[in-house]
Amino acid sequence: MVKHGENVLIEGVEFSNPDKVFFPEMEFTKKEVAVYYQKVADRMLPLVNDRLVSVVRCPDGRKGKSFYEKHCRNFPDAMKLVSVVERTTGQKSSHACITGLASLIAGVQMGVLEFHIWGSRYSDLEHPDRIVMDIDPGQDVSFDEVKKAALDIKDRLLSHGLRSVPLLTGGKGVHVVAPVIPKADWNKVHDFTKAIAKQMEDDDPDRYISQSGKAKRKGRIFIDYLRNGRGTTAVAPYSTRNQKGAPVAAPVTWEELDSADRSNLYNVTNMVDRVKEKDPWRETHEWKQYLSPD
Repeated sequence: MVKHGENVLIEGVEFSNPDKVFFPEMEFTKKEVAVYYQKVADRMLPLVNDRLVSVVRCPDGRKGKSFYEKHCRNFPDAMKLVSVVERTTGQKSSHACITGLASLIAGVQMGVLEFHIWGSRYSDLEHPDRIVMDIDPGQDVSFDEVKKAALDIKDRLLSHGLRSVPLLTGGKGVHVVAPVIPKADWNKVHDFTKAIAKQMEDDDPDRYISQSGKAKRKGRIFIDYLRNGRGTTAVAPYSTRNQKGAPVAAPVTWEELDSADRSNLYNVTNMVDRVKEKDPWRETHEWKQYLSPD
C-alpha cells in the first residue's frame, strides 16, 4: 500500500477515503475490505477470473444507499470493460470483467460490497463452466431444511454423473455448485436445471417450489435454477455481502455443511484465518465432468 497524495495505491488502484467505515457494527473500513480481498485472493481469483461481473455498490457503506450495477461504467481501468452482444436485443453493451486482484480492488474503491459472477468465462461465454442451484428459503423455513434441500440436489445431480460442492451464501441460503467442462450451451444448462427444480416440486410440493414469487414461497423453499441463464449471475465465492456483520460467501465441504447452523457463518475476519487451512473445494479442480451438449 503506497500513499499517493491524500489517497493510497492498493494493487495499483488509486484508493480514496480509505478510512471510510463500510461495516459500522464492526468499524470495518473501506481499506480493510480491500485488504480482505488481498488475503483471500489466492482462493478467490481462480474461481472468478475471466468472468463478467455485476455488483452491489454501497458508496457510503452498508447502512447507506445501495444499488445493483451491471455495466460498471466509470470504474478505475483495473476493472476491464468488454463488449458483449445482448441475447434479447442483439445490441452490444459493455460489461465488467474480472482480470485479477486489481479488478476486485477497483470494485471496492467504487463502494462494491458484493460481486456476482456469470456462470461462464469470457473466453468461452456461450458455454457455462459451473452449474448453480440456489436454495432460497421462504419465511419460517429452518436452516436444517435448507441443508436437506442441498443434499437432495446433490443426489439428483449425482444421478446425472455430476458431483457438486456447497456454498454458504452469507445470507439465508446455500448454493449447490457443480463445476463442469464447458461443453453444453446456456439453453441446455437452463433446461437441465429447470427440470431438476420442477421434479423436486412435483416430488414434494409442500417443501419445494420452482417458480419465483415471495407470496408462493412462504413455508417452502424456492429452488432457483434461474442462475443458469445467459446474463444471470450468482454471488461470487469469498465475496463480501451487504449485510450486518460483514458476512462472506463461503465455500465449504459437505461435511462442514452438515454441522453448519446458519448461512452467514463466515465473515471478513474468520475467513482470513480459514483460507490458511485446506481448500474445501480443492478436489473440484481434478473433476472432469460435463453436461452432454446433445
